[in-house]
Amino acid sequence: MKNLFIFLVFIPFFSVAQDLPIVDDKIVYEKIIDAPGMSKSELYAASKRFVANAVRSAKSVIQTEDEGTGLIICKGNVTLQHARSRMALIVPGRPVGGTKYFTMQFESKEGRCRVRIYDIFEDNTFQPYDRNYSLEEIFFDLASRTNSSKGKTQEKRKTLFNESVTIVNNAFFGLIHDFERSINNYKNNDDW
Repeated sequence: MKNLFIFLVFIPFFSVAQDLPIVDDKIVYEKIIDAPGMSKSELYAASKRFVANAVRSAKSVIQTEDEGTGLIICKGNVTLQHARSRMALIVPGRPVGGTKYFTMQFESKEGRCRVRIYDIFEDNTFQPYDRNYSLEEIFFDLASRTNSSKGKTQEKRKTLFNESVTIVNNAFFGLIHDFERSINNYKNNDDW
């Protein structure tokens, strides 16, 4: 029932904002990248190089790797800018900006690979009596505050919600785009 409620709360905002990529009630960024002429092992090596060069984490980055299946799962983090809306300064609750932690998964096959970013959260465990907040919870909070307000406040909160969606999408789709570009560079850097 909670999942249906979350979906119904987000509906009014998806018509005016970029969509958040939701899969099974979770925010999941995903892309299948065609790489004709590249073998499964080349794509695996390119993915591993991307993780080494681009994925930041304070802890061990690679969690799982299996060259036989072409699977790499890693942990990383990214710092998001805060919304520029004046409403961002007065809306209580969880902001979208700041450091977000995530899981990134790479799967390789002959001539193509898939990259997924999921389990995105904000780590607040360093604060007494606080916990981690998932990106879904953060957006649910923003959406529910927007839906419960009226008039100009609601319009300002819609703007804040839309700016927040744009910031998050730019960060995670940007990371996927960087991976796709690294695949193309890997193919082009064979002759050194």
